[in-house]
Amino acid sequence: MDSDGPVRGEHDADVAVEAIEDDEHVEYLPDERAVRYVAGWIAADDSSGRVPRFSTTPFERWAETRCLHGAARAAATHAAAELDVDDETVSGGVTADVDGIDRAAVVTVRTILDREGRVVSAPAVAFDALVAATPRTVEIRYRLADQMSERDVPVYARSIVERLE
Repeated sequence: MDSDGPVRGEHDADVAVEAIEDDEHVEYLPDERAVRYVAGWIAADDSSGRVPRFSTTPFERWAETRCLHGAARAAATHAAAELDVDDETVSGGVTADVDGIDRAAVVTVRTILDREGRVVSAPAVAFDALVAATPRTVEIRYRLADQMSERDVPVYARSIVERLE
């Protein structure tokens, strides 16, 4: 049993979504045109628990990542509805496995095998049906403070086979 894809989605639906940043730990820094965000959590010096470790990144890079994730979620929701399956069957994410593209939005189904290679769980949809139900593109608008980024994000479909260890 092999994995398939990523293959560009084929559905021509007009899927549009708006994402407004609501994470209290994300802040736009206008002087730097950057975003401050929690990069990790570390132990507090006074044994009171964990405290955030902040980092910054240019707004455009941050917005691209948020747009990719938002588009992938919207595409997965659309594909699940088209296929008449629950949202756990189809997931959205970001991949670096598309030739010629740094990162891409992807809609994924997974087959899980046990250690001996027997199927533990498999999606109730064929890969070609997933490709047909996945939108080619998702239009997304992302907002953080007074900043906005709009993108038409191409979406890909893939089927992954994973073996339990």
